[in-house]
Amino acid sequence: MSDTQALPYRPLSRLVPAALWRRRSAVGRAVLEAPEEAGPRPSASDRPRVRGKFIFVGGEKLLVKGVTYGTFRPNEEGEPYPPLPQVKRDFQQMREAGINTVRFYTPPSNRIADAAAEAGLFIIPEICWGPRRCELDDPERVKFIFQWVREHAKRLARHPAVLMYSIGNEIPPLLVRWYGRERIEQFLRDIAEAVREEAPGTLLTYVNHPPTEYLHLPFIDVLSFNIYLEREPEFRAYLARLQSLSGDKPLMLAELGLDAHRNGDRAQARFMDWQLRAAFEKGLAGAVIFSWTDEWGIFGTEIVGWSFGLTRGDRSPRVALRFVSRIFHSSLTRLRPGVKPMVSVVVCCYNAAKTLEECLRSLAKLRYPNYEIIGIDDGSSDHSHKIMEQFGVRRIQVPNGGLSLARNLGIEAARGEIIAFIDSDAYADPDWLYYLVTAMEEKEAVAAGGPNLSPPEDGFTSQCVDHAPGNPTHVLTDDELAEHVPGCNMAFRKDALKEIGMFDPTHRAAGDDVDVCWKLLVRRKKIAFSPTAVVWHHRRSSIRTFLRQQRGYGFAEAHLANRYPGRYNFFGYAVWRGGIYDGVHAGLRREGVPLLFGPSRVYQGQFGSAQFQSIYQPFQTWWFQIFTTVEWQALTLAATLSGALVLPHGKWMALAPLLVAVLMLAALIGAAVTAGLHAARLRNWRGWQRTGGILTVAFLHFAQPLARARGRISGWFSARKERIEYPAVQRLWGNLEKREEWLNRLLEHLRDCGWVANPACEFSSGDLEVSGPGPCRVEITSLYEEQLEKNYYFVRFRLTARYKPGAWAVMAALAVPLGLACFHWWSLPLALPAAFFLWRHLKARQDMTRAVSQLALEVAEACAMPRVDSKWGC
Repeated sequence: MSDTQALPYRPLSRLVPAALWRRRSAVGRAVLEAPEEAGPRPSASDRPRVRGKFIFVGGEKLLVKGVTYGTFRPNEEGEPYPPLPQVKRDFQQMREAGINTVRFYTPPSNRIADAAAEAGLFIIPEICWGPRRCELDDPERVKFIFQWVREHAKRLARHPAVLMYSIGNEIPPLLVRWYGRERIEQFLRDIAEAVREEAPGTLLTYVNHPPTEYLHLPFIDVLSFNIYLEREPEFRAYLARLQSLSGDKPLMLAELGLDAHRNGDRAQARFMDWQLRAAFEKGLAGAVIFSWTDEWGIFGTEIVGWSFGLTRGDRSPRVALRFVSRIFHSSLTRLRPGVKPMVSVVVCCYNAAKTLEECLRSLAKLRYPNYEIIGIDDGSSDHSHKIMEQFGVRRIQVPNGGLSLARNLGIEAARGEIIAFIDSDAYADPDWLYYLVTAMEEKEAVAAGGPNLSPPEDGFTSQCVDHAPGNPTHVLTDDELAEHVPGCNMAFRKDALKEIGMFDPTHRAAGDDVDVCWKLLVRRKKIAFSPTAVVWHHRRSSIRTFLRQQRGYGFAEAHLANRYPGRYNFFGYAVWRGGIYDGVHAGLRREGVPLLFGPSRVYQGQFGSAQFQSIYQPFQTWWFQIFTTVEWQALTLAATLSGALVLPHGKWMALAPLLVAVLMLAALIGAAVTAGLHAARLRNWRGWQRTGGILTVAFLHFAQPLARARGRISGWFSARKERIEYPAVQRLWGNLEKREEWLNRLLEHLRDCGWVANPACEFSSGDLEVSGPGPCRVEITSLYEEQLEKNYYFVRFRLTARYKPGAWAVMAALAVPLGLACFHWWSLPLALPAAFFLWRHLKARQDMTRAVSQLALEVAEACAMPRVDSKWGC
């Protein structure tokens, strides 16, 4: 191939001015962006590393924009690649097209790797293809595989072009079924450990595919998948699923493509265009196209009839190469057409000088073309105001009035149509705003949020706190929609915030984000979630400050329970329809505990032929939540004290309560230690850090519920002074059509809030029946009224609460310890919790009536059916 056949090189200086110019206006910042270079180049001094959902090289984010290369018929040196001059021309042409990474299916020779480095390309060598037949039964074959892996891992270790090693590619699902996934996972783990011994510090990936997506490989650094889906909605939905499965690790597409021979060049180009756009909009760490050229050979035999290449066998470019080059040269913000909405970033701070500079520095580096920064100094006594002046942000200084009031001031001052909030002890990923706005636009949502991760540079105690319960987190109803997003990483459309009355000033330090999310959801608004809209949120640096934070959260919970009793269960805990995705529950949900609850199951389809094989875990985190509650701790203590008090009266009498206490204590310790072991495995702690980390995380699982309960008790007394009453009979403005809409939405809302609700029987005098959970059931009866002389129309509803038949038996059982306490003082420790639960049962009718009434009024407000003024009476 002659040099004239290569794509013409067009330097950036001929497309835009050499220096990007910036201008600041009264409304914020606008950035004129040039097409991007392909990112950082290989360097012997700057090794790739993973940080959150992305790969970084020398402190700069690297989005993998790659192609596969090979295999080919052997060249004159016996390498499965073209002659070296052709390889160098291919690499140069790749670089000109904006490609920055080449994926090899075999370990390249040193001269091939050197040629990639000279061209400024990273490489992903496949150093273990993975078993393709029953090789694991042959010890000699297994020995050869490990020798091969070690040899090539050592040879390419520290090579500047190596981005990561791939330790396998698409192990067939039937082979995984034959050996069992545990054995395949262990084989890959052993391969990973062998590679890390020979090439410490090198990133590892395994290239998976949908038929074996259930493989659990926590020891790899980057999750990679080969995906061939030809319809965009399904493709985007599956990427969202994979992002959820990948957790806090980067996700990369290792193969995507379309056969131009069967579909045509232009169809291939259009396919590449939307697939690459979807991959980058979904926040993937990169995408690799199969393949660079149609030339392809296996074991010396040329493959014909396939045309997946961006270039033909003679290296003449296809139409798809032009489309791919345009996307690879573009910045993220230019992938989506249209004017980017202006975003106002609001940072509220109170004596936050220690972390505010880091926060504002990250905001100044955001890669979004149209945003402003507003700083609200909520009565700080340190030098926070000087830091704001240093970064030139719009500063508003007010006396200390609490977080919600400060955020409301930011909303009033904002000029953007979208308002994003970040805490002053957090800092943002450079593309944070891009992913938030993209998620809102794609899902047509009024709000969006993302994960908040613990910075890896934080101290040991902060790392332990990151694995404690109670940290800010998100609650997802599916892979892309949320029920709650934390206040340190959330964005809203300004008009939506205005519609719900903005933030409630009652919440001075916490709870405001929950309140806003619930108000939006009851109005059927969507809250989107982007797993790559990442902020790095510092956890508390000491156990004391963490427990103080949890007391504050408990205080806020009590006020939320006063305002939203219908969203809390019988024991006073918030009920979520979605799943909680913090470091404890999400990790345990992915891994499961088969020793306790039986093995997980994989849907494999008939004859093992299912194309998308998912894992189904019988394990859920309900047991973990129960065993770590303060109520469980109190019952454990009561059983222990009762056994100790009865011991002097006879060993056999003490046996039963002490046995119960031992079992309960074992469950409590087991849950706490399980969380500690999970943290140690994720953090890869060794030596004293492992022991200390397990003990610290376990202790936090003991102490956090107590601190939270202390705050809830304090908040309960505070909220009692302003208790909101929700009577059993209410009157609303509304006509007959509004009544039907209200009933349908109320039924849906009750179920979303965890209540067992159904339409009443056709022979019943009520409209809806709420049968739990809890010891009571409530019947909702509504009535339509007219006052024609004044053209008034009303909807009246009545709640009738009754005990379930089994509730009386439960209350009788709870009364037994109380009776024993009258004659045997050693049963007093058991009588105290029994009295508490009996009291809760006795007031359950009142509490459930209040809770359902609150939900009914909440839905009525969303349906534009306000309560009738008190002068009309009921």
